[in-house]
Amino acid sequence: ISRCYIRDAGNYGIRLYGVIRGEIRDCTIERCGDSAVIVAGSGSRPSTSVAVSGIIVDRSSDPTVVNESLLSGVSTGASILVRESLGCSITGCAVLDNRPASGSGISALGSTDTSIIGNTVRYSGGWGIICPSYGGTVSGNTVSNSHSDGIVVTSSTGIDVEHVVVSSNVVTDANEGDIAGKVAGIRVLDFAASGRNLNSLTIQGNVVRDTRGTKRCDYGIWVDGRFWTICDGISIDGNVCLDVFDEGMHIDDDRIPSQVTNLRIGESNVFPVDEWYGTATLGAGGTWTSPTLAHLPTNLAMRVGVDRVTPGASTGLGFLTVAYDDATQA
Repeated sequence: ISRCYIRDAGNYGIRLYGVIRGEIRDCTIERCGDSAVIVAGSGSRPSTSVAVSGIIVDRSSDPTVVNESLLSGVSTGASILVRESLGCSITGCAVLDNRPASGSGISALGSTDTSIIGNTVRYSGGWGIICPSYGGTVSGNTVSNSHSDGIVVTSSTGIDVEHVVVSSNVVTDANEGDIAGKVAGIRVLDFAASGRNLNSLTIQGNVVRDTRGTKRCDYGIWVDGRFWTICDGISIDGNVCLDVFDEGMHIDDDRIPSQVTNLRIGESNVFPVDEWYGTATLGAGGTWTSPTLAHLPTNLAMRVGVDRVTPGASTGLGFLTVAYDDATQA
């Protein structure tokens, strides 16, 4: 399907179900009643190897998924939605404005080996991009002025997250809707709080910032480990988070023993000192290397919570390692 102009469709602009080796490209879709593009399937009949590229979406009025719950007014529907599909790609698309809807810009929740690369999402009514669930890549996208979080790695009912890479994206001015609660440029969470599993996630080389005079993006990167059954193997390195309202990076895990395990925070992250925060524990196998800071903190140890953790103590927390770049930071 190529070079179409679709406007004022009552439901979907283009919908594919159970398609093998399909392509949707170079279409302009305006003011649909639901998702502009939806590629869907089921467990026994997934859509496979469908490429979506060069799509321009403007003002899809209500991209929602029936019977999906909402989180802070955000649904898991999207203007471009790839769902329960395998080996698909979304590249070079532009979702320009789907307000005042609650749906996100682009979503591949529940999809396998799906790539979301080089897209622009601006003024989405919910989240900017929802990452693939299994073996997915989200890279080189520009997300700005999303109603809520910019890029989200999440589970849902019956859906785990495994082997996902979020890299080289630029997220600007998240939380355009100024919603209640905390919002991040890049967020990791168990959407349904249903005890799902996360195994192997890389967050690398992304830029998050808030350019507005009144800051609304609370965190640059937020790993919320509170509701996962397993939250293992997260690597965060080479990211730049500047000018956000509260903290450059925030990691939540208040359970004992910790559910966030094998968390690696590398030395190449850049956060201003007044936006830096760390959790009380990294869990078993975790390592925390001091980031590059705009200014040297006066009490880095307390800020990352070292004073609240005794490595090797009988708390079930595992060992915490904090390495410094040089002796001046000790």
